[in-house]
Amino acid sequence: MERRMKSKYAVSIGLLVLALGGCVSPKAYVDPKYAGTSYSEIKRVEKQYNANIDVEFQRNGSHYSAADSELRANVERIFRASGVVVPSPGSSDMSIKVVCNNIADISGAAMKGFGTGLTFGAAGTAVTDFYQITIELKRGDEVVSKTYDHAIHTTVGNKAAPVQGVTPTTLANAFSGVVEDVVLQFVKEMQDSNVLTLNELFMRNSA
Repeated sequence: MERRMKSKYAVSIGLLVLALGGCVSPKAYVDPKYAGTSYSEIKRVEKQYNANIDVEFQRNGSHYSAADSELRANVERIFRASGVVVPSPGSSDMSIKVVCNNIADISGAAMKGFGTGLTFGAAGTAVTDFYQITIELKRGDEVVSKTYDHAIHTTVGNKAAPVQGVTPTTLANAFSGVVEDVVLQFVKEMQDSNVLTLNELFMRNSA
């Protein structure tokens, strides 16, 4: 249980505000301006690609290993659900590395959390976690790397929603949503470039 809590604190500073704010329930909002690709837009392939998956979670550019397992679980789940890539440890066919950098104002979040706790939630607060996620695909001598921005807005106590038209959720679900948006966008962009597609498989198998 303690390890799980450490992982959750690592992926979002919103939970730091919650911890310092006492028993006030947080609401997390996935920033809608970064959302785009859905599973229905991904072209499933008859023979899925085996890929060795590697991940690294960072906090302000420094490796934060406590959150690696949380990131890996989401990345592997989404690739499997896409119907295109099968996470296969040790695979020599292809490797995919996902680096998620949480850009966070930790000291500012701590001060906000203390303020919310002292007023038992009456003085609500909001914090934003920014994420810069880089996905690198390697296959033989071919290397493709793409970087995406995303964000989670978290409110605690008596604070209005920071974005409109978004249903609030838990911080864990919000982080899953961020990773899903980015991974699906990456797969779609690869397929738009005729990579990770049936056409590519046909050409590769006919070579």
